[in-house]
Amino acid sequence: MYEKTNVINVSGGITNMQIQQGSANSEQHQTNNTINYEQIRIISDNIKNEIDNFGLDPIQKKELWETVYDLDEILNSDEKPSKIKAALSKISNVLQSYATGLAASGTVLAIAPYIGM
Repeated sequence: MYEKTNVINVSGGITNMQIQQGSANSEQHQTNNTINYEQIRIISDNIKNEIDNFGLDPIQKKELWETVYDLDEILNSDEKPSKIKAALSKISNVLQSYATGLAASGTVLAIAPYIGM
């Protein structure tokens, strides 16, 4: 007896792909959270401009500077979006844990859509 086989060959990378098998007339819905690189660059620039207003001690400020620098490096390379999300998450964590003031709150809110908050 012949056994049915389903094969999908992929050359290169695939992102945001869904496959459904074994049901007729069904639907799938997908939310694609694309990264707006230009908006993240604006967030990075805003952090650099506002870092002195976040109420951080020197060690916290250094950690934030290093993470923003890492984010800029990631944005200027061909790194995976997950690395951008990780850097944004770290920035958000630093600000939520240590920072004070409206500038920090606004930055956390701007980052939130990119890290699933």
